[in-house]
Amino acid sequence: MGIFSERKSVEGILGGFIGNFTRSYDMLANQKCPAAKSKLPFVRQGVEPSLVYGKRPFFILSVDSKQPPFSFLTWHGIQSTWDETEYAKLSRADCIDDIVEILELEQVLYYKELDSLEPEYLREALGQAAAQALAEQLLKDNLCTLQPTFEETVDRMAQAYKLLFSLENKLRTLIEKKLKEKFGESDWWSNGATSKARKRYENRRQDARRRWHLLEDTSPLNFVDFEDLHDIIVNKNMDFFEQYIGPIDRFSVNMKSLEIPRNMIAHNSVLPSEEYYDFRRTVEALLRVIEPNLA
Repeated sequence: MGIFSERKSVEGILGGFIGNFTRSYDMLANQKCPAAKSKLPFVRQGVEPSLVYGKRPFFILSVDSKQPPFSFLTWHGIQSTWDETEYAKLSRADCIDDIVEILELEQVLYYKELDSLEPEYLREALGQAAAQALAEQLLKDNLCTLQPTFEETVDRMAQAYKLLFSLENKLRTLIEKKLKEKFGESDWWSNGATSKARKRYENRRQDARRRWHLLEDTSPLNFVDFEDLHDIIVNKNMDFFEQYIGPIDRFSVNMKSLEIPRNMIAHNSVLPSEEYYDFRRTVEALLRVIEPNLA
């Protein structure tokens, strides 16, 4: 197709569509929900998007999404650039899920199928009517986030719990694995755990109510709190764990930021949409650090 030979033409078409779309979205939001406009996810993230397209679909990202294949920010005086390495992966992607994985996107706001990426077809597909339709649909979707249905809330919290479960259990695995490597099979807990964690373990292990719910060989780490996992790494074994998880300060800030949403999830409270995406972004960042060290 020679997409890169047509990049200037394609960028021009996409730039015109972005302009039409943002003006339409802003006008509709002012008409239909001026009081709620500042609370809408798309407005909070910035109305100026980047358009990204791969083998079949295109979709709109917020400007702070990670690793976009190109930036179209001429209204800020910044020349457009393309990441052809990243685009090569995108051009082989068969579905939105593949593209999301390649770009490590935090949230895909919208996408639609295109018959072709040739400039003449793009002009037809991305005209004023398409921009208006996209603005109407996205505003409708964003308004739903302010008043989600019960089913939508259940789905959001199920995803939050899945992330939390994965993080806590992989963190326990990492701690036990690495402390055993350092102190040995028999001494890792006595030498590697904080005194607070050891005391909490002893108290809870003797609680008769727990005996029916845990196996005899359950790790001591299954008896401690989320904050204990943080303290074992950050306060007790900081120099040792830094080689595995990177800067301790960054790890500590991320872990601390999860304490309140973690308690909300554990007590079946509802995370607001914006807080859920912050929670998911932080958990996924921690998992990217932890998982390579579990093999």
